[in-house]
Amino acid sequence: MNWLMDNKEWLFSGVGVLAIAALWKLVQSRMRGSVRTKSALDVEPLQSVLDKPAPAAPTLPTTLAPESIIEAIENTPLLQQPEFRQQFIGVQVAWSGNLADANKLRDGSVKLMISIRHAAQRPRHVFATVAPGDYPGLGLLRAGHPISVRGKISSVENYIVLEDAQISFELGTVF
Repeated sequence: MNWLMDNKEWLFSGVGVLAIAALWKLVQSRMRGSVRTKSALDVEPLQSVLDKPAPAAPTLPTTLAPESIIEAIENTPLLQQPEFRQQFIGVQVAWSGNLADANKLRDGSVKLMISIRHAAQRPRHVFATVAPGDYPGLGLLRAGHPISVRGKISSVENYIVLEDAQISFELGTVF
């Protein structure tokens, strides 16, 4: 109290009022700062999540090229991908591409990896298993040979697997 009486002149002059106002603002800002603000890492309250509109449904590709199918799946929200992927299972397709690899399986069938490029998109791989006896000349094909495949989509990941596949190719002159 003595301090107040000794310093009353400057305290109630303009400088003192300014100092008291600044001190008051500082105390208020510190009190507000102690209340935790929501950061980007905080989890939203459940009600606010439920109040938000659902994201737009994934759209089917306009062409059924392998890249379009895979890209459509990749652009779908993660938890919706398995269901969205199922829309392509059983779809009949016919594509042309180039033989990338061939492996003989234990049962005598041959698993072909065909690289298919649609327009300017990057190539995607399609796998098809065929019986070599149904395709004379299959054993003469080299990597990069043009080949057409048709079949029913049985699996879609970063590649496409066809079942009941049929292939066609031309041998031309073999050296």
